[in-house]
Amino acid sequence: MNLLITSLKSLLRRPVNADVGCGTGILSLFAARAGAKKVYAVECSNIVDQARMIVQRNGYSEVIEVIRGKMEDIELPVLKVDIIVSEWMVQKLILNFQKQKSKTYILGIFSVV
Repeated sequence: MNLLITSLKSLLRRPVNADVGCGTGILSLFAARAGAKKVYAVECSNIVDQARMIVQRNGYSEVIEVIRGKMEDIELPVLKVDIIVSEWMVQKLILNFQKQKSKTYILGIFSVV
């Protein structure tokens, strides 16, 4: 996993990242450590509380904002993000970001779309 993150460091250090379905927030931490200025970690399950604790214990509370909810139902405090990290992708999510016609990169664990 470290090799993957190291090789993608230039993408992850983009200013604004979203981690969709963040779980414990591991991908958010990778993005923050790579130099992202802001990461929005979105999770709809109860694990969001552990994600907040993990982010805080690792000293990234100022960079990573953990948000509880489904990506389709929440509104981020920014109009667009530069990169999306996720361990899964949903067609609806991809289509929503394509509608914005922005240069948003969508990064999966094993592929860049």
